Amino acid sequence: MKQRSFLLLLSCLTLAASAAIFFTNQPNTTANSDGYEETGARAQWELLRLRDPATGKIPADIRRLEREFASTLPQKTHIKKGESTLTSDWTQRGPWNVGGRTRALAIDIANEQIILAGGVSGGIWRSTDGGAHWIQTFTSTQMKSVTCISQDTRIGKRNIWYCGTGEIWGNSSRLNGDGILKSIDGGQSWQPLKSTVSGTPQTWDNAYEFIWNIVTNPTNTTQDEIYAAPALGSIVRSTDGGATWKNVLGNFGNEYSYFGDVAISPKGVLYAALSKTAPFGVTSRVKGMYRSTDGVNWTDITPKDFPDTCNRITIGISPSDENQVYFIANTPGSGFKGLGFEGREDWNSLWKYTYIALDGTGVGGKWENRSQFLPNFSGEFGDFSSQGSYDLFVRVKPDDPNVVFLGGTNLYRSTDGFSSRNNSTWIGGYKPNTTRPDYELYPNQHLTNTNSFFSF
Repeated sequence: MKQRSFLLLLSCLTLAASAAIFFTNQPNTTANSDGYEETGARAQWELLRLRDPATGKIPADIRRLEREFASTLPQKTHIKKGESTLTSDWTQRGPWNVGGRTRALAIDIANEQIILAGGVSGGIWRSTDGGAHWIQTFTSTQMKSVTCISQDTRIGKRNIWYCGTGEIWGNSSRLNGDGILKSIDGGQSWQPLKSTVSGTPQTWDNAYEFIWNIVTNPTNTTQDEIYAAPALGSIVRSTDGGATWKNVLGNFGNEYSYFGDVAISPKGVLYAALSKTAPFGVTSRVKGMYRSTDGVNWTDITPKDFPDTCNRITIGISPSDENQVYFIANTPGSGFKGLGFEGREDWNSLWKYTYIALDGTGVGGKWENRSQFLPNFSGEFGDFSSQGSYDLFVRVKPDDPNVVFLGGTNLYRSTDGFSSRNNSTWIGGYKPNTTRPDYELYPNQHLTNTNSFFSF
């Protein structure tokens, strides 16, 4: 009897110890009250671990210094008797045919049958037949986390393309980037710009590891002028094709904007948007909407009644009337309140800016808040939702400033610039009136002519 009791007690203790070991070794993920992982908080936590406490910034070239220090440490190896070195041979096995979720798309200005698509886990894919077939243009060893693509549209330079890497916000399996890449053969092959590459994408030690957007200046005939919007939180400028860069708005560091965007008009007028949101819950030192005619001097044109809390802002300039510009922003607690299919609130704001004269401020510019007319179609999937900045863009039809496209979880089209809800159409994303759990996507649309619009 005593022996059975002892064995039973021993079994219980063993089970309890095993349970304790199991539960204490479970990963501690950051999640909100709904059980969804907060990717922004995760990124801020990573930055907090890597920054210098004295400066609040990640030291420059820290990964190289770390590796140099590590090489001086004693090493323990197990080498077979008679061997003098320890070697390991690895062969890459793939996969390398992954398209990934498309975040960047561009059509060659010289040949509309040539399309470049960039995936956040699939690299750059190129089509020469209008999207019927695709070829991977990255090598098997290049970072495939592409977020933006831009072509040099000047005559004689149209073979030059740039792409940015690294998606900082929203990807459940975030893949760091490693700078900006350049192609000089029409996007068929890519080489990294050394000025932007750290070589250590596994650690966030470089301002160029996450890029929101890239644009080129179509009016500069003497320099290869490029602008980029890296995460944390600036606009940078290069006049030598990416060999060197200078900050022209904001700066890199955790006291600056988490989100950014930059756009350029056909005549070379620039607009930039930097979020009020910065890491660790602080307000960015440089924030709002800006305008520049030379890329060096910037004017703050932010409307006075713009929401106090603002995450990502994206920009859409009208190609046919570059004085008309649209800004769509994720503005928690302000603007239009949409509901996602899971019932969570998602607040966004749409503003239209019209440049009038001088520097564009005051009476020199006109702002219209069109947030109240953001789409709110019926059903579980009908409201405009950016999923907290994750999917958010605005574009204007090249020949009509009133035809505006908004992208969130769905794609919407308005023929009056979203100045009302009377002329808005749900044209992509989820299928209208679909319901869970067997929800459907919008019926497939095939490319039939040059007026086709790509949804991704």
